[in-house]
Parts: sequence; C-alpha cells; structure tokens
Amino acid sequence: MATKKINKIPTPLYAAAGAGDLAYEKLRELPQKVTQLRGRVAELRPVVEERVRRRAHAAQGKATAVFGDLVARGERVVRTARTDRPSEQPTTEVKAVTAAKTAQKKAPTKRTRPTDTAQEQ
Repeated sequence: MATKKINKIPTPLYAAAGAGDLAYEKLRELPQKVTQLRGRVAELRPVVEERVRRRAHAAQGKATAVFGDLVARGERVVRTARTDRPSEQPTTEVKAVTAAKTAQKKAPTKRTRPTDTAQEQ
C-alpha cells in the first residue's frame, strides 16, 4: 500500500502571510506619501500661521477686556467698602453672646471628688 502524504498548511498561517505581504506593500508606498505630505504642509503653513495669529490677537483682546472689567469691579468694591463701613457698635446679638460666655467663665464650678465604690462595699 502506498502511503498518502498530506501537505496541508493551516489557514491561520495563510492569514499571517497575507498580513505581512499587505504591510510590506504599504511600507513601499510610504516614501511617496511622505513626499506628498511635505508638499501639502509647505502649502498650508502660511494659511495656518495667519489663522493662529488672528485668533491669538482676538484672544488677547478678550483677555484685556475681561481684565479691564475686573479692575472696574474691584474699584467699585473698594469704593463701596470705604463709604459703607459697618458701625463700630456691636449688635445686640453679639452683646448677648459675649455676656453669656463671660458668665460661663466667671461661674464657680463645684468640684466633687470621685468615690471609690470598691472600698465602700
């Protein structure tokens, strides 16, 4: 009887070989893509730089305006604080709380000596 030799390669091995071939193909295209992108960057650089300058200038203007508003607000707060000083006399509520605390401090406390209950039995 003749022996039959089977030479079957597993499917995952074919998939790995196909993935490797695809990667090699894409890598061969890479230098051409880099050249194209360099040209595109050189073409877009002036446009992007101008947009960045305009937006930075606008942001600087907004920041300056906000700062000016904060300065004006601070000036109003300080001016109001100077003219609307609270009275020097404490309120009735503050007087009552202060009096209660003073009374607690002055009140004598009766100290008792702890008794030993074990000795009394």
